[in-house]
Amino acid sequence: MGVGIISITPEAFEVLLHLPKGEGYRLYDVPIDTIQSALLLPEGYEILGAVPDYAFRVYLIGIRSGAIPDVPPGARQPEVKPVYSREADGRVHLLHVEISTEHDILKWHPTDLP
Repeated sequence: MGVGIISITPEAFEVLLHLPKGEGYRLYDVPIDTIQSALLLPEGYEILGAVPDYAFRVYLIGIRSGAIPDVPPGARQPEVKPVYSREADGRVHLLHVEISTEHDILKWHPTDLP
């Protein structure tokens, strides 16, 4: 099982957890199981923990899953990007989960463009 990182803005976090906007919720005020259910991740994804990244104004959420590739020691953890759809009535649905590794980022080259 590999470990990856989800980066989420505080605003998106409030939407997913159905929290009133702008109330200044702290990540530490929300139980991990609440975050787990709000992210709507597929079966087999486990939240390991969450910390704020003040420099980039995001929350970093550690995720473990068999769908995430293992990386060698010292390599950057894969980015896990859940993609959501929001209905007019406010309901949120998970469309799919993208996982990008350092290798995926490095293999693209401008000459690959059509």
